[in-house]
Amino acid sequence: MKAILINPISYIAMTSRTFIRTVTPVPCLGLAYLATILKEEGYEAFVEDQYASGISNEELVQKIKDFGADIVGFSCLTTAMTTVEDAIQLLKKELPDVTIILGDIHVTLFPEEVLRKTEADIVVRGEGEETLRELARLLKKGDSIAGVKGISYRDGDEVIHNPDRPLIENLDDLPFPDWSLVNLDYYESYPSLGVYGHVLPVQASRGCPYNCYYCSQDRFYKKTRYRDLSKVLDEMEYLVEVFGVKCIGFNDAYFPYSDETAEEFCDGMISRGLHKKITWFTELRVDVGSFKLYKKMKEANVCLVMFGIESGNQKVLDSMRKGTTLQQARDATRYCDILRIKCMGLFMLGVPGETRETCWDTINFAKSLRLDIAKFNVAIPYPGSSFFDDFAKSFEHIDELKDKFSSWYDWSVDDGEIIYAPEGMGRRELVRLQRTAMISFYLRPSLIIRTLMRMTFSLRDLFYGGMLLLKQNILPVGRKKD
Repeated sequence: MKAILINPISYIAMTSRTFIRTVTPVPCLGLAYLATILKEEGYEAFVEDQYASGISNEELVQKIKDFGADIVGFSCLTTAMTTVEDAIQLLKKELPDVTIILGDIHVTLFPEEVLRKTEADIVVRGEGEETLRELARLLKKGDSIAGVKGISYRDGDEVIHNPDRPLIENLDDLPFPDWSLVNLDYYESYPSLGVYGHVLPVQASRGCPYNCYYCSQDRFYKKTRYRDLSKVLDEMEYLVEVFGVKCIGFNDAYFPYSDETAEEFCDGMISRGLHKKITWFTELRVDVGSFKLYKKMKEANVCLVMFGIESGNQKVLDSMRKGTTLQQARDATRYCDILRIKCMGLFMLGVPGETRETCWDTINFAKSLRLDIAKFNVAIPYPGSSFFDDFAKSFEHIDELKDKFSSWYDWSVDDGEIIYAPEGMGRRELVRLQRTAMISFYLRPSLIIRTLMRMTFSLRDLFYGGMLLLKQNILPVGRKKD
């Protein structure tokens, strides 16, 4: 039997060609794990990254037909649900007997609504590897799926919700992802990191021990589990030897977790000689580790550290339940600057209780730090977060929200309407603040000189980045009133 797993294109990528040329696609680690499971079960399987390829739904359906798929799986993030719904409709018209399986956080939270709205056959709730393995065996034999834990499915006009499947206790029981099942030509380089060659992700843990107001990780994974670091290093060696990887990105909520973790991991990289073969990047909390941690990471050839700084106002930061301080952000970014580790700050504008003054605190704070890159997102109440739970209370029925899901993206472009603004702020005002943040951060002479001196961006990326900055931040301003 044959199976194809789809990473669907998001709304913004479908509507903005400048965006898709500028944003480097990230390989789909979750789908690579699932495709590997299917291969182990005797399926001919591969991953189609529609986000990376940019193909239309019509082209996607034709590719599925040409392949002769028996099973089609979609990864369903909130931002891509409109694309998924349209693709399912087209697919069932052309291939009515194909089995369509949906997974990921959006359908985990809303299995009933999705199965009633679309012609999908099965929703896999939560972690998918063991559930998909069991489904693959049963579907191959034509047996009933009624006893499979962790799924919701259609039975005539009824939607059946089976009991949850327990989490995978030992993540090292999972096979290393077989990246031959993915078209790696989509991910040939990360010019912003100075990396030209394949870049692939690795995951050292699942879940997050924190409970930030805007995040849904704790709801999806429920608890944090960690892999043996020696197994992580084994996987990194496998990626270098088999796939010729030049750079590895960690897909964890944050990594390393402490000075001790950093020392064990980085010493392992150095003893195996991996630091001479690859670079790596990661997201890290500003309250984790000392200068010693960053120095050890530098010795192990880290090329980028991303920090979820979120806000430049301590009161707002506390309301997000982030558990960090502005001083910790200053210290962490200073450590990176001293060691010449490229540093990225992630910020959020417009959480409940924010004002234009606190938004400006964030913009000014970002500019005060020695950051190489900054990203300013409009706060979005994504399903699964406490933010969403509070936001949804203003709606009598969840159906009032479902058609708005696909417009909840990080970049607000053209006439896109953001879903939320805090009391006292207009939605268009918040978008303008986001644009102002981007312009005021990136058009500073000091940052331009710093970037040119380090020159890790290609001229192509600088051109398209400038075009996107112009389109996003200058041309649309003032089109609509709040």
